[in-house]
Amino acid sequence: MKNKMLVVVMSLFAVLLGFSFATAADEQKGIAAIVNGTPIYSVEVAQEVLTVLPMSGGFHGKISEEKMDELKKEALKRLVDAELKYQDARSKNLQISSDKLQAAVNKLSERFKNKEKFDEAIKSAGFTRDIFEHFVERPLLAAIVTTKEVDDKVTITDDTVKKHYESNKSRYNKPKAYRASHILFKINPSLSIEDKKKVRTRAEGVLKKIKDGADFADVAAKESDDMSFIKGGDLGYFHSGQILEELEKPLDSMKVGEMSGLIESLFGLHLIKLTDMQPPRLLPFEEIKSKIKAELISSEKKRLAEEWNSIITKKAVITYPVAK
Repeated sequence: MKNKMLVVVMSLFAVLLGFSFATAADEQKGIAAIVNGTPIYSVEVAQEVLTVLPMSGGFHGKISEEKMDELKKEALKRLVDAELKYQDARSKNLQISSDKLQAAVNKLSERFKNKEKFDEAIKSAGFTRDIFEHFVERPLLAAIVTTKEVDDKVTITDDTVKKHYESNKSRYNKPKAYRASHILFKINPSLSIEDKKKVRTRAEGVLKKIKDGADFADVAAKESDDMSFIKGGDLGYFHSGQILEELEKPLDSMKVGEMSGLIESLFGLHLIKLTDMQPPRLLPFEEIKSKIKAELISSEKKRLAEEWNSIITKKAVITYPVAK
């Protein structure tokens, strides 16, 4: 709970940093929505947009009018959702103590030289003190009730996890995995026939050197035109479909330790050495039970949240006054 509250406060802090962006334009003085009789003001939407902006990918660029309209709609939706949760929390007698609310406000005021500068920033953004305090309190109380209505209701037992595993074993079949090392002799398609022959001659010389006993990794580090040269040509583990088909095909018929002959692709000539092969296998329950449990918890939280949101939204009266 403490971490969730901190995240909310820091999000509000990020909003406060943007007060100079969202100043008190006339349009901010209106009411954007009314949720069960409680107004959400346009000034709140303007500030909430600042929390949506980084997620939109347009934080550092110019925002088109059309995109800004989308951001405002998203910001208003977030505020309406939070207000519904806030009101549900109050109906359940949940509340933020005055000390905690003041602590949150104090946290937001830290970047300002003094209280007067802080109050000036709030005013210049278009807030009254009451609207601002509700703007701060709303997400804090929404976070508390979300914990109560969603997080605390999730019960995923080890038995549930085990049953899920047994019923979905096909999902936990790990395909055959290869580990290989690679040397690339890059051939640019624009090279002349003569230059392409020179690359092939070089590749054939390297192949002979390895066959005569030179270490593949040492040769790869010196000769390969692929970035894997840094690791002696090691490509790590990969599954079918994760490398060039021209390289994958010979691996199927190779034994661990064997090296291919020269293989041609659009990129040039290749040498590949199979260093390990893991056959298909069913991942053991003990190996993945933590991951399965986390997935089930996440899924259950999503289900509970959607169910709860549906309930509080259906019984709500929400209106959107026409902006004046």
